[in-house]
Amino acid sequence: MTDYYQQQYEVPTAGTRNPDDLTSPLYGATFGQALRRFFASYLTSAGRASRSEFWWVALAAAGVSAVGIVLIAIGNAITGDDGSGAAMFPTIIGVVVLLVSGFVFGLGSICLTIRRLHDINASGWWYLPIFLLGPIPLVGFLVYIAIIVIGVLPSNPAGIRFDSRS
Repeated sequence: MTDYYQQQYEVPTAGTRNPDDLTSPLYGATFGQALRRFFASYLTSAGRASRSEFWWVALAAAGVSAVGIVLIAIGNAITGDDGSGAAMFPTIIGVVVLLVSGFVFGLGSICLTIRRLHDINASGWWYLPIFLLGPIPLVGFLVYIAIIVIGVLPSNPAGIRFDSRS
């Protein structure tokens, strides 16, 4: 019974244990390690990214976006019929937070998703239809489902062919 558990839940051995080593994925990364690795390899599509790296960054991006949305909602709620400019302050700050988070996480998330594709042993070129079809209203929903599936799929040891060698 122990052998079955170890086979099913063992951390892949092809990754790194050193969070500063960006040449291999860090399986079981913590929130801080994942964010540090995300920003250290921000524009790098070479290599692989583990599930934990992918989902911690997704959680951080969602959290920052949620703050912006809450600020916009507060600003809209306190803006009354008087139309005072002071009531618009939370809305303006919320919009700024959303714009900045889009710039901070946007391009890096594309590269992170490509590295995640590499970890499941898929070519990074699979991101191209995701990028092109995402803005189409009904098709875009399926694209976002595809990104969730990419994030959930287990690592494939054959993905080692995408590891960057420094």
